[in-house]
Amino acid sequence: MIAWVAELDVAEAIPSDDAIVRRYACWAAVWAKDKTAAIHHITLFLLVTPYNLVTLKTCGPATEYLANALDTDTDTDTDIAALAASVSANRLVEFGDLTELRQGAAATQKPPQSLQDAILALDYQSSPVFAVLDGAQFDDLPAALLDGGFSARSLYLNAPESGGQPSLTAPQLVVLNQAERGFTGRSYPETVKALFALIGDASRAVFWQCSAGLDALFFHLRKTNKVLIPRSYLGGHTADLETEENASQAFVALRHADANAMAQIVPAMNVDEASRLFGPCNGVLFAPDPDWAGGRPWIHIARPYTWPAPRPGPLKLCAATMDKIEARRIDRLVNKTVTYLRKVLPANFQHMSLHQLGQSARAARQSGKSLGLKGLAAHNRWAYLCVITEGKIAKSPDVKAFVKHGNGTPDEQVKLAMNETLKTLKAAAKELRA
Repeated sequence: MIAWVAELDVAEAIPSDDAIVRRYACWAAVWAKDKTAAIHHITLFLLVTPYNLVTLKTCGPATEYLANALDTDTDTDTDIAALAASVSANRLVEFGDLTELRQGAAATQKPPQSLQDAILALDYQSSPVFAVLDGAQFDDLPAALLDGGFSARSLYLNAPESGGQPSLTAPQLVVLNQAERGFTGRSYPETVKALFALIGDASRAVFWQCSAGLDALFFHLRKTNKVLIPRSYLGGHTADLETEENASQAFVALRHADANAMAQIVPAMNVDEASRLFGPCNGVLFAPDPDWAGGRPWIHIARPYTWPAPRPGPLKLCAATMDKIEARRIDRLVNKTVTYLRKVLPANFQHMSLHQLGQSARAARQSGKSLGLKGLAAHNRWAYLCVITEGKIAKSPDVKAFVKHGNGTPDEQVKLAMNETLKTLKAAAKELRA
């Protein structure tokens, strides 16, 4: 594993108010084993930013670049050296400052503003597009699809105890170009519009583009309904799970029809895992909730030409990938706490930067977890108490005992502590005014 340096152009992924999308030039440093992995990390890193990759101009080992640049002695070379030194196994990608390109040369056509528009803009004739709907998020998805005149296949086998009835929670693979496949029904645009009217919340569907066709995608996704993960990440819930022969890994359900799940999993994957997930597919599109979208209205991941062929066997996620998934979940919760703190902190704490609030929220989450806090509201309250006491409350044996061993749950005890603190602050403010 070494540091790689790449020069690239990126474009805004979030449509702006005017009719153009601004483009920027920048440098990126990547910690990777080879060029393929470096490009992969950059591509997936951009998924959690408000930018899309337009052009990758150069990508090579940082040592080679810096050796060739020694004679120039420019500020740019110094910045790139610092950038390369900032990446490691714990921080795979780091971007430098963005430089906006000239408007005449940099302007590009405004991208689709919604997932529906993006799906309609795809070349579905040369590379068919299919929708996979998350049955667990509907009351009765098979009936809804039947009533809506959609051609769909369940991605789960019917269980014997169900009497041959389809599972209501099974993901359903929906054909979008029904007319050209000989089905009686709507054209591709008509079907897409009708499907979005049905699903309402776009996070309940993931759209797969597969030039190999319906059957290839169907059998691929059927084989990807479950994923192997290290058993140590199951949290003790292993009673009904299939395991590998070595018992170090276990199968769990892969929610490849849930946009929020895909937004967490795909950016964390290494090259081999991502290639195996995509299988015969050219690309995947989905619109997760804003918390998972990196500020984007929707996400499109096209299969890079640098990916290797999918490896045979089940999809497996390594420990490093699982750690990245968990880190993203923690980052999301920390961001929610930062938003809360920005709204509720007293005026004398409003000078704190987002970075400072993030550090405080992360530290409070760690100490709160050790006290047994569960809900986001409890972690938010605990973070508030930690900030206004400059961290002293987390070190108080009496407070920790009150929260951890009080009459109520730790979450309830923190709420009591918060209420008492607010009463004290209000009384102090009243006394000062008097």
